[in-house]
Amino acid sequence: MIYNLNNHESKNPFKIMKTLKQILALAILSMSSLNAQEITLSFANAKVTNDGMDDYYEADIMLSSTTDFYVGSGQVYIDYNTAAFGENVSSNGNIEYSQPTGSIIGYAFPGFPFPTPAYKDFVENDNTASRVSLSFQQNVALIGLEFAPEIQVVATAKQLFHIKIKYTNVNEDPGICFYSDGVFQDQFFTACGGANIADCTNSPGVQITNDTYDCSGAELSISTTYVYNNDWTPSDPSGVSTGSDEIIIEAGEAAISANTIANTVTINSGAGLTVNISMDLETVSGTTLESTSTTYASLIVDGTITGSIAYERHVNQTGSSGGNDLITPPVSGQSFTDFMANNSNIVSNAGNTLYLFGPFDKTSGTYQTYANTESATLTSGVGYRAATTDNSTLRFEGSVRHGTVNQAVFNSGPSYMEWNLIGNPYPSYMNVQDFLNNTNNMSALDVTNVGIYGYDGDASDGWVIYNLNTTDINTVIAPGQGFFVAVDIDTSIEFTPSMRRHDTSDDFIAGRTEENQHLSIELSNANENTKTDFYFNGNSTNALDPGYDAAVFGNVADAFSIYSHLIEENIGVDMAIQSLPEDVLTNGVIPLGVNTLQGEQLTISIAASNLPQDVDVYLIDTQENQTKDLNISDYVMTPIDDLSGTGRFYISFNQETLGTTETNTNNLKVYTLRTNNQLVIKGIINEPTLAKLYDINGRQVLSKALEVTNNYNTIDTSVLQSGVYMLQLSNNIWYYTEKVIID
Repeated sequence: MIYNLNNHESKNPFKIMKTLKQILALAILSMSSLNAQEITLSFANAKVTNDGMDDYYEADIMLSSTTDFYVGSGQVYIDYNTAAFGENVSSNGNIEYSQPTGSIIGYAFPGFPFPTPAYKDFVENDNTASRVSLSFQQNVALIGLEFAPEIQVVATAKQLFHIKIKYTNVNEDPGICFYSDGVFQDQFFTACGGANIADCTNSPGVQITNDTYDCSGAELSISTTYVYNNDWTPSDPSGVSTGSDEIIIEAGEAAISANTIANTVTINSGAGLTVNISMDLETVSGTTLESTSTTYASLIVDGTITGSIAYERHVNQTGSSGGNDLITPPVSGQSFTDFMANNSNIVSNAGNTLYLFGPFDKTSGTYQTYANTESATLTSGVGYRAATTDNSTLRFEGSVRHGTVNQAVFNSGPSYMEWNLIGNPYPSYMNVQDFLNNTNNMSALDVTNVGIYGYDGDASDGWVIYNLNTTDINTVIAPGQGFFVAVDIDTSIEFTPSMRRHDTSDDFIAGRTEENQHLSIELSNANENTKTDFYFNGNSTNALDPGYDAAVFGNVADAFSIYSHLIEENIGVDMAIQSLPEDVLTNGVIPLGVNTLQGEQLTISIAASNLPQDVDVYLIDTQENQTKDLNISDYVMTPIDDLSGTGRFYISFNQETLGTTETNTNNLKVYTLRTNNQLVIKGIINEPTLAKLYDINGRQVLSKALEVTNNYNTIDTSVLQSGVYMLQLSNNIWYYTEKVIID
């Protein structure tokens, strides 16, 4: 039987009310003080929480005693900082006073049809604009409470109740503490009702004096550091951490799977963090992402993130090799004025009036250099040229872009009309093939430049081009990486959340598609080197293959460069990357362009290749009438005139099964007969031989099978225009090439 004070002695409600009044009156008149007993009120488990919208201060109110007893009633006064919570938290509905299961006054005795609560009359009031009072009293007499020893107050502190106060400014000190001066002290009484009977009239509770108040547990200074290094230590902070805790992502890819608050979140370089859908991550003192020259922190926000966000993004040091960087802010919304003030290592002039930082200006066709008076807002997705004095990081502050971003691009300006400097707008990595295969982007990009043109920080070796040949499905671009794209018309480039990835890659470390066969030809002198690339697969043609072929930056090669022209449908665009069908490796010819000054020793060589071992790569110099097997040695020369354009050099391929013997070609003579427009091939041919004629662009213009029994073969050239051509003869035993001039 539970001795409920509401049911004592009578079921008549008027008599019950009269009895309760008598009990309270007699209790007040007859109360004595219990001086030998001391109780201590304290705080525990203070923390800052967030419900997805608002921040809260939460803490448990704890009670302990030097003598074991059951509490009858009590009242607590709590001061708070109005700068943190506002005034009158009770009347404004900004405090929750709760009795959780397991707390002393939250206990309920089992019963049917409803449990009987041990305590009742939970009241909260604003005592002052900065103080709230919380009170309660027993609902069951002492004889009943004694059936629940777990709620007895003992020397070890137990939870009395719980408070939750809504912040108006989470950055302010909560200032939570008990108020106990004067009449506000000693507000606790022992349970009434006697040890054996439910009689509060004759057995009132006793006031406990000399109470002790301990506010140390209300402080938020005690914090936990949650570290993720491919697993959480000491535990997953999702929904658990408080506003005083630290979260550090050291390595691997972590996730926030519940509404979470922390003092700070730090993502180390090479590590990644995802805020899951519908979840909120809030920080009191901010989120920081770090980077080095080779690895970058990554943040994917599918939910929301609140609090300040900073990305310390590595930016290349300026140098004699042109070591600038192309970047975009990983976070958006900071003014250049604030950015400049926070980063003293931006390269500037002697008077700090001009800074090596600015976008590519379409109206002038050049990079803009910001002045110290510039106040433009730095926006993620807009590209900027930048450089540091110390090869370290620049600190960007702002908000995270996590939705679809449509970046405006233009075909305009006095030069580089097609070209626009943009960048990865997300603080995460971005998948290149997702970007290139995006329907909007594929149609927006210029057909000869469907790719991403990146700068690797070294002007001596040209641009890094990412297209569908040079990348695989895992190739990514680093957070904050800027790059150029070319467009035919004014339009927009689309970035979507599905392009986001976590990774540990450097910016512009080229990937390679395993399905492709790749050949890179390098031109070098004593000071510079430059390359052009060829890819061979079953999906390409000799003509333009958008997304696989890529012109050089600006579509016109630099003064020192090597490049190619399309074998078919050539429109004179200098190609940095050419994608070709695999049969070109059998007997194809590719025109090479070389631009350089006279008098410099040049070397043409294979820079990289994964071609089959039985494929020989020949460099043909039609002016010197030389053919060099680049698999065996480099081609070295010193031109006596400046070189420019195509027509002199070609790349040719022969499988080893065709042989490389040229002894049988020593008796061959090739010449033209102007009078009857014929090309004559004179000499003994013992094998079925195919003659092909190529123009200076590498396009095959004629083909004829020569007669084996005839030592005098002719090819009709009447349909050809005057110019320089290359003749190629090949059979199963030997091959032969020679430059031919047709007047």
